[in-house]
Amino acid sequence: MIDPRHLRHAAAALALYASCSIIFIDHGASVTQNILGISSDPYAFTWFLAWWPWAVMHHVDPLYTNLVWQPGGLHIAWTTSVPLLAFIAAPVTLIFSPAVTYNLLTIAAPALSAGAAYLLCLRLTQSPAAALIGGYLFGFSGFEMAEALAHLNLDFCAALPLLLLAVLDRVEDRTGRGRFVVLAAILLAAQFYISAEVFATEVFFSGVAWLLALGFLPARRGGLWRLAGDAAVAAPFVLMLLAPLLWPMLSGPRDVVIPPGWVFVSAAHFFNLLVPSPVTVLADPAMRQYGHDIFGIPLGDFFSGLPLLLILVLAARANWKLRECRFGLFLLGIIFVASLGPQLWFGPVFTRVILPWFAMLHVPLLGAALPGRFALYSSLLVAILAAVWIGQAPTWRRIGLGVLACVLLAPALHPVQPLPVLAFFAPGEVQRVLGPHARLLLLREAQNDPSAFWQADQQFGFAQSMGYLGFPPQSARFYPAVADLSFGWPSANLGQDIAEFCAGTKTQFVVAGPDTSPGLLRALAGLAWPAQKIDGVTIFTVPAHG
Repeated sequence: MIDPRHLRHAAAALALYASCSIIFIDHGASVTQNILGISSDPYAFTWFLAWWPWAVMHHVDPLYTNLVWQPGGLHIAWTTSVPLLAFIAAPVTLIFSPAVTYNLLTIAAPALSAGAAYLLCLRLTQSPAAALIGGYLFGFSGFEMAEALAHLNLDFCAALPLLLLAVLDRVEDRTGRGRFVVLAAILLAAQFYISAEVFATEVFFSGVAWLLALGFLPARRGGLWRLAGDAAVAAPFVLMLLAPLLWPMLSGPRDVVIPPGWVFVSAAHFFNLLVPSPVTVLADPAMRQYGHDIFGIPLGDFFSGLPLLLILVLAARANWKLRECRFGLFLLGIIFVASLGPQLWFGPVFTRVILPWFAMLHVPLLGAALPGRFALYSSLLVAILAAVWIGQAPTWRRIGLGVLACVLLAPALHPVQPLPVLAFFAPGEVQRVLGPHARLLLLREAQNDPSAFWQADQQFGFAQSMGYLGFPPQSARFYPAVADLSFGWPSANLGQDIAEFCAGTKTQFVVAGPDTSPGLLRALAGLAWPAQKIDGVTIFTVPAHG
């Protein structure tokens, strides 16, 4: 439990974190006219945030829709659909828009993560200064800032330090079984309904940490076995809370499958500890190019900065005799090795060295987890180790080194994109122009695919033959046009591929926005389909299919 005397400090810390988040992520941009992030993913999240309340209000199955990837549709269970966030923020979505909801959640995520880590570090150190630094190191880590660019399901991770805080209280017998079981079940379920991937890896690394603690911390074994008993009691309640989404995931069709090679390339490598992450101020374009040229790809989210690495070295040297210190450092090593993925990247070379994570490739849920994202756990552990070292003797030297570590992790200002609002996708306009229940193929823009945003902005008044909500579903991948349009791969037969796709899906109209790439427009012009320009879009009428 947190000392009531520290509640004022906690409120001040949260206010500071919120201010940092507003400065770094929003920096004066209008949350109603922009999207805070990069790539097509933020637009997909606007679709999900609008979909869940819309589906409930219209009494349709929220776990399946044929409004995208028609006629086969899409099963939602295996997508990154953030149902918990969608329902919590539904009033904002209904009053304003899903884009406003996405922006506000993106701003809130680092501040809440930092605030939760602050409470954990304060519980461990009883030093507000050390906890303030620890909270910042987690909430504004390279991982958090990188995921805040596009992945709402990954940057909303405040449940992790709160769960660890509850576990710590239970191991030390400061809270009863009933209260712990209820709290743990709620936090685990909350994490699952934000990100099933994070839930799966959280459970896995919790098990690893428990086994490691059993060996390293003999004085804690009584509490650890008590914790294991509590986990057995909590498991049925957690499964009941998860069942509405977990059962369709495990028993129903899995439309969305991550390509097998994605796990290999989405991993960390040794130099991620030294090369600044692209989200930091230090990583100007020249530095990013230097990292690519000298160290190879990928540039991950593990950058900690030399001051933070120095803090870890000093903490290890000062506390190596303490079992808790050795436990934390060994656990950090395990997480880092796992983050290297199933096969080793070393500099620019993708070696043939097989790593331990290779054994997890065929485990349900875990097999699809991307190893580079394990920086979530290393970031929290590094923040804890740094806060504990500073809290042991919160002198100006230690606090100053901690502040310097925070400064060198300072993120670059978050990228902002103007919302691609088009009059054609205003509520009711598509129906007025093309009739009710129109089946459209929306062409991606030159840089991103805002088709999901357009459909959500139109309040789901039409069906799409595609629709970016992540990887294309399995049922649609046999169409060459899906690869052509989803990934921008060049094709000599692009026009014919699109015609074949439209015939197979009974698409009625192809709609090109003002920023559609010239190559796509040329391919469609070659089909000689009737075309008209309305409200800033070009509409190609697909010939009737026999």
